[in-house]
Amino acid sequence: MEGFFVLVSDDPQGFGRSVGAALAGDAQVSRVDTVASAAELQHRLAAEPPVDLLMLDLALTGLGGATGAERLVRWWRSHRPAGAGADQGESTGRGSRSTMDLCRGRLVVVSSVGDDALVQRAFEWGADYFVVRPFDVETLVRRLRVLLGEGRRDDREGVTGRARRARALESRIVQHLESLGVPTHYKGRAYLKDAIAMVVEEEGLLSRVTKELYPRVAALHQTSPFKVERSIRHAIESTVQHGNLERIHELFTDLMDERRTRPTNSAFIGRLAERIRQELSAGA
Repeated sequence: MEGFFVLVSDDPQGFGRSVGAALAGDAQVSRVDTVASAAELQHRLAAEPPVDLLMLDLALTGLGGATGAERLVRWWRSHRPAGAGADQGESTGRGSRSTMDLCRGRLVVVSSVGDDALVQRAFEWGADYFVVRPFDVETLVRRLRVLLGEGRRDDREGVTGRARRARALESRIVQHLESLGVPTHYKGRAYLKDAIAMVVEEEGLLSRVTKELYPRVAALHQTSPFKVERSIRHAIESTVQHGNLERIHELFTDLMDERRTRPTNSAFIGRLAERIRQELSAGA
Protein backbone atom coordinates (compact mmCIF):
# COMPACT_ATOMS: atom_id res chain seq x y z
CA MET A 1 0.00 0.00 0.00
CA GLU A 2 1.41 3.38 -1.01
CA GLY A 3 2.32 5.69 1.87
CA PHE A 4 0.92 9.17 2.45
CA PHE A 5 2.45 12.34 1.02
CA VAL A 6 2.34 15.25 3.50
CA LEU A 7 3.21 18.86 2.65
CA VAL A 8 3.84 21.24 5.58
CA SER A 9 4.20 25.02 5.42
CA ASP A 10 6.79 26.59 7.67
CA ASP A 11 6.02 29.12 10.41
CA PRO A 12 8.12 31.60 12.43
CA GLN A 13 8.15 29.40 15.56
CA GLY A 14 9.06 26.20 13.72
CA PHE A 15 5.93 24.25 14.75
CA GLY A 16 5.46 23.07 11.17
CA ARG A 17 8.94 21.59 11.05
CA SER A 18 8.32 19.80 14.36
CA VAL A 19 5.08 18.29 13.09
CA GLY A 20 6.75 17.26 9.84
CA ALA A 21 9.58 15.55 11.72
CA ALA A 22 7.10 13.66 13.91
CA LEU A 23 5.05 12.50 10.91
CA ALA A 24 8.18 11.45 9.03
CA GLY A 25 8.63 8.66 11.56
CA ASP A 26 5.13 7.26 10.91
CA ALA A 27 5.08 3.95 9.05
CA GLN A 28 2.03 5.06 7.03
CA VAL A 29 3.76 8.21 5.76
CA SER A 30 6.19 7.78 2.88
CA ARG A 31 7.11 11.42 2.38
CA VAL A 32 6.99 14.70 4.33
CA ASP A 33 8.19 17.95 2.71
CA THR A 34 8.32 21.49 4.12
CA VAL A 35 7.85 24.69 2.11
CA ALA A 36 9.01 28.17 3.12
CA SER A 37 6.82 30.44 0.97
CA ALA A 38 3.45 30.61 -0.74
CA ALA A 39 5.10 30.69 -4.16
CA GLU A 40 7.01 27.50 -3.40
CA LEU A 41 3.87 25.88 -2.02
CA GLN A 42 1.83 26.60 -5.15
CA HIS A 43 4.66 25.35 -7.35
CA ARG A 44 4.88 22.13 -5.36
CA LEU A 45 1.12 21.56 -5.43
CA ALA A 46 1.14 22.00 -9.20
CA ALA A 47 4.19 19.87 -9.90
CA GLU A 48 3.94 17.06 -7.37
CA PRO A 49 1.67 13.99 -7.26
CA PRO A 50 -1.58 14.45 -5.26
CA VAL A 51 -0.90 15.62 -1.71
CA ASP A 52 -2.70 13.55 0.95
CA LEU A 53 -2.43 16.20 3.66
CA LEU A 54 -1.57 19.89 3.48
CA MET A 55 -0.76 21.76 6.68
CA LEU A 56 -1.19 25.43 5.76
CA ASP A 57 -0.02 28.13 8.17
CA LEU A 58 -1.63 31.53 7.59
CA ALA A 59 1.71 33.15 8.49
CA LEU A 60 3.45 31.51 5.52
CA THR A 61 5.65 34.06 3.72
CA GLY A 62 3.87 35.64 0.76
CA LEU A 63 0.52 33.98 1.46
CA GLY A 64 -1.44 37.11 2.35
CA GLY A 65 -3.22 35.73 5.41
CA ALA A 66 -6.69 34.18 5.27
CA THR A 67 -7.62 35.85 1.96
CA GLY A 68 -4.55 34.49 0.21
CA ALA A 69 -5.05 31.09 1.82
CA GLU A 70 -8.62 30.90 0.56
CA ARG A 71 -7.53 31.80 -2.96
CA LEU A 72 -4.75 29.18 -2.91
CA VAL A 73 -6.97 26.45 -1.47
CA ARG A 74 -9.73 27.04 -4.01
CA TRP A 75 -7.11 26.84 -6.79
CA TRP A 76 -5.71 23.63 -5.29
CA ARG A 77 -9.15 22.01 -5.05
CA SER A 78 -9.86 22.70 -8.74
CA HIS A 79 -6.35 21.96 -10.02
CA ARG A 80 -5.36 18.67 -11.61
CA PRO A 81 -2.01 17.60 -10.11
CA ALA A 82 0.94 16.35 -12.11
CA GLY A 83 0.86 12.62 -12.68
CA ALA A 84 -2.94 12.44 -12.72
CA GLY A 85 -4.46 10.48 -15.58
CA ALA A 86 -5.91 12.36 -18.54
CA ASP A 87 -9.27 10.64 -18.26
CA GLN A 88 -11.66 11.35 -15.41
CA GLY A 89 -11.55 8.62 -12.78
CA GLU A 90 -8.24 7.14 -13.99
CA SER A 91 -6.37 5.21 -11.32
CA THR A 92 -3.62 7.12 -9.50
CA GLY A 93 -2.31 4.45 -7.15
CA ARG A 94 -4.52 5.71 -4.30
CA GLY A 95 -7.78 4.38 -5.73
CA SER A 96 -9.88 5.62 -8.62
CA ARG A 97 -10.90 9.24 -8.19
CA SER A 98 -12.70 11.84 -10.22
CA THR A 99 -10.95 15.07 -11.23
CA MET A 100 -12.15 16.90 -8.11
CA ASP A 101 -11.49 13.94 -5.80
CA LEU A 102 -7.88 13.83 -6.96
CA CYS A 103 -7.33 17.17 -5.23
CA ARG A 104 -9.32 16.37 -2.11
CA GLY A 105 -6.35 15.92 0.17
CA ARG A 106 -6.92 16.73 3.82
CA LEU A 107 -6.37 20.37 4.78
CA VAL A 108 -5.23 21.60 8.19
CA VAL A 109 -5.18 25.37 8.70
CA VAL A 110 -2.84 26.82 11.33
CA SER A 111 -3.05 30.33 12.77
CA SER A 112 -1.93 32.35 15.78
CA VAL A 113 -5.52 33.68 15.99
CA GLY A 114 -8.55 31.50 16.68
CA ASP A 115 -11.56 33.82 16.68
CA ASP A 116 -14.91 32.39 15.61
CA ALA A 117 -15.13 34.31 12.34
CA LEU A 118 -11.74 33.10 11.12
CA VAL A 119 -12.38 29.48 12.12
CA GLN A 120 -15.77 29.50 10.39
CA ARG A 121 -14.26 31.05 7.27
CA ALA A 122 -11.55 28.37 7.09
CA PHE A 123 -14.08 25.56 7.30
CA GLU A 124 -16.19 27.24 4.62
CA TRP A 125 -13.36 27.10 2.09
CA GLY A 126 -12.41 23.53 2.83
CA ALA A 127 -10.45 23.08 6.05
CA ASP A 128 -10.78 19.68 7.71
CA TYR A 129 -9.15 20.93 10.90
CA PHE A 130 -8.16 24.29 12.41
CA VAL A 131 -5.41 24.61 15.00
CA VAL A 132 -4.15 27.64 16.91
CA ARG A 133 -0.46 28.17 17.60
CA PRO A 134 1.12 27.42 20.00
CA PHE A 135 -0.08 23.83 20.13
CA ASP A 136 1.03 20.49 21.50
CA VAL A 137 2.84 18.78 18.63
CA GLU A 138 2.15 15.25 19.87
CA THR A 139 -1.59 15.88 20.18
CA LEU A 140 -1.78 17.44 16.72
CA VAL A 141 0.16 14.58 15.14
CA ARG A 142 -2.35 12.10 16.60
CA ARG A 143 -5.17 14.13 15.03
CA LEU A 144 -3.39 14.24 11.66
CA ARG A 145 -3.02 10.46 11.69
CA VAL A 146 -6.79 10.18 12.18
CA LEU A 147 -7.40 12.53 9.23
CA LEU A 148 -5.09 10.52 7.01
CA GLY A 149 -6.79 7.28 8.05
CA GLU A 150 -10.20 8.74 7.22
CA GLY A 151 -8.96 9.69 3.77
CA ARG A 152 -7.68 6.18 3.07
CA ARG A 153 -10.94 4.66 4.35
CA ASP A 154 -12.88 6.92 1.99
CA ASP A 155 -10.76 5.79 -0.96
CA ARG A 156 -11.24 2.13 -0.06
CA GLU A 157 -14.98 2.22 0.55
CA GLY A 158 -15.92 4.52 -2.32
CA VAL A 159 -18.85 6.89 -2.65
CA THR A 160 -21.54 4.22 -2.36
CA GLY A 161 -20.21 2.84 0.92
CA ARG A 162 -19.85 6.32 2.45
CA ALA A 163 -23.37 7.28 1.39
CA ARG A 164 -24.83 4.08 2.85
CA ARG A 165 -23.04 4.62 6.16
CA ALA A 166 -24.11 8.28 6.29
CA ARG A 167 -27.76 7.38 5.67
CA ALA A 168 -27.74 4.72 8.39
CA LEU A 169 -26.17 7.15 10.85
CA GLU A 170 -28.57 9.98 10.04
CA SER A 171 -31.58 7.66 10.35
CA ARG A 172 -30.45 6.47 13.76
CA ILE A 173 -29.86 10.02 15.01
CA VAL A 174 -33.29 11.19 13.83
CA GLN A 175 -34.95 8.23 15.56
CA HIS A 176 -33.35 9.17 18.87
CA LEU A 177 -34.15 12.88 18.57
CA GLU A 178 -37.77 12.08 17.74
CA SER A 179 -38.08 9.61 20.61
CA LEU A 180 -36.85 12.29 23.02
CA GLY A 181 -39.24 14.88 21.63
CA VAL A 182 -36.66 17.41 20.43
CA PRO A 183 -38.77 20.11 18.70
CA THR A 184 -38.51 19.77 14.91
CA HIS A 185 -38.87 23.53 14.32
CA TYR A 186 -35.89 24.47 16.51
CA LYS A 187 -32.64 25.28 14.71
CA GLY A 188 -30.89 23.55 17.58
CA ARG A 189 -32.29 20.21 16.42
CA ALA A 190 -30.49 20.47 13.06
CA TYR A 191 -27.32 21.53 14.85
CA LEU A 192 -27.66 18.62 17.27
CA LYS A 193 -28.08 16.16 14.41
CA ASP A 194 -24.83 17.27 12.78
CA ALA A 195 -22.92 17.54 16.05
CA ILE A 196 -23.94 14.01 17.11
CA ALA A 197 -22.96 12.62 13.71
CA MET A 198 -19.52 14.24 13.97
CA VAL A 199 -18.93 12.86 17.46
CA VAL A 200 -20.07 9.38 16.42
CA GLU A 201 -17.38 9.45 13.73
CA GLU A 202 -14.79 11.22 15.88
CA GLU A 203 -15.20 10.75 19.62
CA GLY A 204 -12.32 13.09 20.48
CA LEU A 205 -14.40 16.09 19.39
CA LEU A 206 -16.14 15.95 22.77
CA SER A 207 -12.99 17.34 24.35
CA ARG A 208 -12.93 20.18 21.80
CA VAL A 209 -16.59 21.20 21.73
CA THR A 210 -16.04 24.96 21.84
CA LYS A 211 -12.87 25.13 19.78
CA GLU A 212 -13.78 22.67 17.05
CA LEU A 213 -17.20 20.99 17.21
CA TYR A 214 -19.30 24.17 17.28
CA PRO A 215 -17.21 25.84 14.53
CA ARG A 216 -17.60 22.78 12.30
CA VAL A 217 -21.38 22.75 12.73
CA ALA A 218 -21.48 26.52 12.25
CA ALA A 219 -19.59 26.24 8.97
CA LEU A 220 -22.13 23.72 7.67
CA HIS A 221 -25.01 26.08 8.42
CA GLN A 222 -23.26 29.38 7.64
CA THR A 223 -23.76 30.72 11.14
CA SER A 224 -21.56 31.42 14.16
CA PRO A 225 -20.31 28.94 16.80
CA PHE A 226 -21.99 31.10 19.47
CA LYS A 227 -25.39 30.71 17.77
CA VAL A 228 -24.83 26.96 17.45
CA GLU A 229 -24.12 26.62 21.17
CA ARG A 230 -27.10 28.78 22.15
CA SER A 231 -29.54 27.03 19.80
CA ILE A 232 -28.50 23.58 20.98
CA ARG A 233 -28.88 24.69 24.60
CA HIS A 234 -32.39 26.02 23.93
CA ALA A 235 -33.40 22.82 22.12
CA ILE A 236 -32.22 20.69 25.05
CA GLU A 237 -33.99 22.93 27.57
CA SER A 238 -37.27 22.66 25.64
CA THR A 239 -36.88 18.89 25.31
CA VAL A 240 -36.34 18.42 29.04
CA GLN A 241 -39.37 20.59 29.84
CA HIS A 242 -41.81 19.36 27.20
CA GLY A 243 -40.41 16.20 25.62
CA ASN A 244 -40.69 12.48 26.37
CA LEU A 245 -39.80 12.50 30.07
CA GLU A 246 -39.60 8.73 30.37
CA ARG A 247 -37.08 8.53 27.56
CA ILE A 248 -35.16 11.54 28.87
CA HIS A 249 -34.76 10.00 32.33
CA GLU A 250 -33.77 6.68 30.80
CA LEU A 251 -30.86 8.28 28.98
CA PHE A 252 -29.87 11.24 31.13
CA THR A 253 -30.90 10.70 34.78
CA ASP A 254 -27.29 10.35 35.93
CA LEU A 255 -26.43 13.65 34.22
CA MET A 256 -29.06 15.67 36.11
CA ASP A 257 -29.72 16.46 39.77
CA GLU A 258 -31.45 19.11 41.90
CA ARG A 259 -28.93 21.74 40.83
CA ARG A 260 -28.59 20.67 37.21
CA THR A 261 -32.03 20.35 35.65
CA ARG A 262 -30.78 19.40 32.18
CA PRO A 263 -27.74 17.72 30.63
CA THR A 264 -25.08 20.07 29.32
CA ASN A 265 -24.75 20.36 25.56
CA SER A 266 -21.63 18.20 25.49
CA ALA A 267 -23.15 15.58 27.82
CA PHE A 268 -26.31 15.35 25.70
CA ILE A 269 -24.35 15.03 22.47
CA GLY A 270 -21.87 12.60 23.99
CA ARG A 271 -24.49 10.29 25.50
CA LEU A 272 -26.48 10.03 22.26
CA ALA A 273 -23.34 9.58 20.18
CA GLU A 274 -22.17 6.80 22.46
CA ARG A 275 -25.54 5.03 22.30
CA ILE A 276 -25.75 5.34 18.51
CA ARG A 277 -22.18 4.16 18.04
CA GLN A 278 -22.99 1.03 20.07
CA GLU A 279 -26.17 0.39 18.10
CA LEU A 280 -24.43 0.72 14.75
CA SER A 281 -21.59 -1.56 15.86
CA ALA A 282 -24.09 -4.17 17.02
CA GLY A 283 -26.13 -3.83 13.84
CA ALA A 284 -29.21 -3.06 15.89
